[in-house]
Amino acid sequence: MTAETQIVPAAGISKLFTTAKEDYAVILAILAVVFGLALLVWSADCFVEAAASTARYLGMSPLLIGMAIVGFGTSAPELTVSAFAAAQGNSGIALGNAYGSNITNFALILG
Repeated sequence: MTAETQIVPAAGISKLFTTAKEDYAVILAILAVVFGLALLVWSADCFVEAAASTARYLGMSPLLIGMAIVGFGTSAPELTVSAFAAAQGNSGIALGNAYGSNITNFALILG
């Protein structure tokens, strides 16, 4: 082999082989997502049951409690993202989140 001729491995070939540590990280990430989704489903069920129980206890219409408590619960993540973005000086993200949320809500409601 001369100085001009050099064998270059194909791009990305070294990424075909992973270590056990990388495999463990991927498995851990997948388990975290599955556990998070299961926890989300369980906590959402508890949230709805608690809202309905509160409505019955206070003698309120379940529709009213659904619009107030569950409506806030579904808007809370958007509020949190917008607050953190505004606090970090990313007003564009905060405004984009608000605009996108409202456009999506109108589109889903109006069809």
